[in-house]
Amino acid sequence: METMNYIKHIFAGLLMVLFTAGLQAQSKAERKTQRKIERELKKEARIQALEDNHERIVALVENRTFVIEANTLYDRYQNRYEVSPTINFVKIDGDEGVVQFGFNHLVGYNGVGGLTFEGRISGYKITRKKSRGPITITTNISSPGLSGPATLNVTISDNGLARATIIGAFGSRITFAGTVYDLEETRVYQGNTVL
Repeated sequence: METMNYIKHIFAGLLMVLFTAGLQAQSKAERKTQRKIERELKKEARIQALEDNHERIVALVENRTFVIEANTLYDRYQNRYEVSPTINFVKIDGDEGVVQFGFNHLVGYNGVGGLTFEGRISGYKITRKKSRGPITITTNISSPGLSGPATLNVTISDNGLARATIIGAFGSRITFAGTVYDLEETRVYQGNTVL
């Protein structure tokens, strides 16, 4: 009789182990499925956010009401300079454009350690290859202080990152890399206009 009780306990223990293992396997499968669903939802949310941001950027570009706040500048030799986005920017406001660069702890013509010039925008051309993807803008900025118009080439990606290259009449070039903002959202400080 004692052997029979012993066998029953072993059998009950084996059933319990098998049942627990089955629950754990089912639980792992459920967790794996849940993680897969969560990844798909996050992916869809990222895609939707990019589409919404793309539409916002297209509206800013078409209305000519945006600012590129640069956190990096590149000279014509592609030397890289980390800069403050509050004083380094390219602004398009209707038919007017402002380009400013400055370096902290320096004194410049514009009062913020660099140079600021304003001018009229002409030949504003927007290029898009497909419904989503980078937007390219080509335009000229003319100012009485400049010896000829400067060409502005801007590329803006769906996530709002942008590069704006200013090419002067004598081959001088500076590239601003940063983020696009609406004029109402921007936090830039414009120095004294020199050109």
